[in-house]
Amino acid sequence: MCEIAELQAKYVYKKLDFLHTQCVRFLAARERRLLTSVHPKQLHLSVDRQDHFGNWLDRNIKKNIVFQAIGTADNITGYVFASHLNYDPTLTHEVVEKEARDCGDLYLPVAFRQHARLWLGQDYLKAMYRTAKRNNKDIVGDTLLAKVMETYKRAGNRPDVEDLEAVTASMQLPKNGVQVRADYTMYGHFFYLAHLFRKVGRIRFYLDQESGIRAACLSAFMKRVKNRTCDAFYVSINKDMTNDEREQCVKVSRKRFKKFKERYPGLPDNEVIKLMVKRNMKSMKQIGQYKDLWLEHPYPNKSEPEKMVSYQTDLGDYDEDLVADMYMRASLAGIDRFFMQSRRRSSYLERGIHTSSRSGGVWHGYAPYDPRMIGKSLDMLRFFYNYVQVGKNKETPAMRLGLADGPVKVEDLLYE
Repeated sequence: MCEIAELQAKYVYKKLDFLHTQCVRFLAARERRLLTSVHPKQLHLSVDRQDHFGNWLDRNIKKNIVFQAIGTADNITGYVFASHLNYDPTLTHEVVEKEARDCGDLYLPVAFRQHARLWLGQDYLKAMYRTAKRNNKDIVGDTLLAKVMETYKRAGNRPDVEDLEAVTASMQLPKNGVQVRADYTMYGHFFYLAHLFRKVGRIRFYLDQESGIRAACLSAFMKRVKNRTCDAFYVSINKDMTNDEREQCVKVSRKRFKKFKERYPGLPDNEVIKLMVKRNMKSMKQIGQYKDLWLEHPYPNKSEPEKMVSYQTDLGDYDEDLVADMYMRASLAGIDRFFMQSRRRSSYLERGIHTSSRSGGVWHGYAPYDPRMIGKSLDMLRFFYNYVQVGKNKETPAMRLGLADGPVKVEDLLYE
């Protein structure tokens, strides 16, 4: 970029800061309409997390800085409502550590501290030790069912089931800014969504199988769950399959569907799939210490070749057709598409290249040295993804949601 524009790096970063500010202002102005004039009757939301990496600043300490971004997207329109990174650029690590010592934070349980939401060096080392102990435990197996069971087992082995961050010896805290604990970021994410969706009719959450995500979601939407305008599901997908395995899995499922459909000639495919879901609802598996019931989805696709779903807010007051419909729609596709685009569209967020570092560090060729650029990249990408990039129907996610009449030109952002 510097070579093409013939600018020094500091001026390029200054322009990026300006563009980021414009993107955030634009997004805020449009999404404010959800509180005033645009009131979707129903949203089917997928929620997941993605790791992002910063490179080390000291060649003698080759350890990655690992952040997590939690995102929520609508599976129908594709609109990404939020993507929050567990990082605070407004503070400095040295000041926070000093204040923590001065006010006695280090001697208090985390929840009662002045800086409860922030990672301190001492806590980071303790978390690293706990992760090392947990990683010595055996893995149950490679099937999707085994992975679901293992997730419950790992959660049960943690002192706090909501503590999802696995801090390893190949990781370190950022030198610039302060890393926020992931659970605090998740709670902030969902309470923000609760505010944003006050005028939305019904909400269906499809959550990646993480106990911390579920806890944050149900805490923020507790009243709506009680008044039956919000429901939440766990979704677990086998993402480790090769392309050939995915194709074979889909091929087998289509044969099963075709055979099942022969019993109901003339019935639309969606209704046949719903009947298959109802059949599987009668043979759901009880898994984990909470005895959650899990359904095997009968009609997977190539992006989600093996899928299991668990209804987390089942109060037994819905009819079978409605429950089957919600199971049938279960997917993480909305947010996974955005995460995939973040890897492809932004060099800052691409996957790293393994090195022979003894510390296990992974060098990310285009990753920023300044962690602030990760959050800014996600904000700018969210603007582009929602308002600029059109799909096969020549519409953007914002158009499908009703927040835009047409695609937004990037140059128009300069005068917003």
